[in-house]
Amino acid sequence: EVFKETVHKNLAAGINKVEHGKVKFEKSNDGGKWKCIIIDKDHNDFNASNTIDAVAFMVGDLKFLSMMLGNENFDGHWCYLCSLYYPDWQKEGHACGTPWTLETLKEQAAKFTEKCGTERMGVREVPFFDILVDRYIWRVLHTLIGVGNAVLNNLIDIIESEIQGAVPAKEIRLKRVLRDLLAKIKELRAERDQWDSKDEGSGNDTLKSHKLEKKALDRQIEDMEGDGRYDDDDYAIAHTTLQLHEDAIKVLRDKRIDMAKKIKELRDDISKKMKTLKDLRQARKTDDSSLYTKIDAVLQKYGIERAAYHGGNLTGGCVKNLMTYAQDIMDEVAILLKENKHRKCKMTPDDIDALCNNSAKLLTLWDGALATLHIVS
Repeated sequence: EVFKETVHKNLAAGINKVEHGKVKFEKSNDGGKWKCIIIDKDHNDFNASNTIDAVAFMVGDLKFLSMMLGNENFDGHWCYLCSLYYPDWQKEGHACGTPWTLETLKEQAAKFTEKCGTERMGVREVPFFDILVDRYIWRVLHTLIGVGNAVLNNLIDIIESEIQGAVPAKEIRLKRVLRDLLAKIKELRAERDQWDSKDEGSGNDTLKSHKLEKKALDRQIEDMEGDGRYDDDDYAIAHTTLQLHEDAIKVLRDKRIDMAKKIKELRDDISKKMKTLKDLRQARKTDDSSLYTKIDAVLQKYGIERAAYHGGNLTGGCVKNLMTYAQDIMDEVAILLKENKHRKCKMTPDDIDALCNNSAKLLTLWDGALATLHIVS
């Protein structure tokens, strides 16, 4: 709402001028230096030989791109490029969705008052700009970071549970509790986002309806009192109905406050437990003879800094190095795991080799897949 009420109008005018305009090249009058300007179709030189078409792109993360296309708060549920819903793309070999266009998005947005739930397909309002949908580009690096960290974290989890063998029971229990808490807060946030949405029938929509009804009844009662109609049946009915709306407003507000309170409590609890887990892990990782420290030394050889590794998530540069040298890194990690596995570890040397080779293969294949996105077809 802040974006729409402040910079959107002027920003849209400029971006749409680029989208529909051309770039004109001309020499300045003070010495022949070249400059370029954006011109629109009404410019005298619009079709001159010293102009080229201007092409606009929108680049950002999925949340930002979904918002700019009119799908605010639906980035985790609907594809911003096509009609696929979250459950649809969980299936292996799923069919492709129907690609969105500016025209179809506008048509879907026009049905805002008619469609609700999944029928809305995540479209809340018309796109903010005239840039074609297929020129909304998400940041490949963000995907690279997410995939790289997921593969490494999965490997670390297996090392902790199957190979290390010396992880304190308290740490194992804490990780399980954290997984449950993270799932719970994700569920509550989704519930809150749905409540806050403009969807027909949402908590926010219902609250606004009750407020409008209350406002109308306040005026009606005021008019009747001005006419001295205190004994009219309509006056009594209006007061009774007003009380019902006021009660409903209080219930809805209390529910929203309760959701916020529960989310905050969970967030605080997660934060405390994450710190405790970090302290427990740090205590083990500072031991020079620990498996963590030895793996960390391997990562450092390839430019994956200790601070980034111990901080939880690797940065973009570290993930790039992890993928570039994946096989070399995993070969060294496999040797360390086989030499330092716990005596009760049931994994054979071949199992450990397979684990590390699979991790290397995943990193290499994802690196290759994402690299192809930079190739102009």
